Amino acid sequence: MAPPPLPQIRGRNPRSQPSVIAPSAPRPSPAAMARGTASQRATFLPGTAGGGLVVPPTHNAPPTKPNRKVILEPGHSPLDWARLCRTAPSEVLRGPDVAPGLLRVTPSMLEKYGRPRKPRKMVWMALEGKVYNITAYIPFHPGGEGELLRAAGKDGTSLFMKTHSWVNVEGMLGGCLIGILVSEEEEASVKVGPGLEDVD
Repeated sequence: MAPPPLPQIRGRNPRSQPSVIAPSAPRPSPAAMARGTASQRATFLPGTAGGGLVVPPTHNAPPTKPNRKVILEPGHSPLDWARLCRTAPSEVLRGPDVAPGLLRVTPSMLEKYGRPRKPRKMVWMALEGKVYNITAYIPFHPGGEGELLRAAGKDGTSLFMKTHSWVNVEGMLGGCLIGILVSEEEEASVKVGPGLEDVD
């Protein structure tokens, strides 16, 4: 059976009319898209159902945390820190007033070397059972002084592991090592000097 004839429009046969393609709307600039509403920010994606207008997936995602990377002063990059660790004398990294050898550091001793005061005094931090004098490292920390000092004068292992567990502490702060962290009871029971020569 033949299909029914098409209706006449204003006396013309629609089959004889040339097909007209509607001009596409100009694509808005990225700045205009950022200012518009979600429906105005819809992007044309060829080959999608429904005419190709979809909201970009980035507008559906929750906002990301702002980047807190700190711009370091010239000469304070990680490479500069590595160079300083290779060339600086022990007194610069460990501190001029630290006794030679490894110290037995209790939490109460560690607490005394918390946030620095002006003029800057030594700042100690315990990481993975070892105590480091981080005073020289403070201006080199990529996260800034404030982030590093959150663990000053205490055991910062848990905070360190949450933030950057892939970093090799010993490789980065090995020259700043001044001792090991011991409990108050353990230190009271051991009667030795400041070094670890008698500890097995």
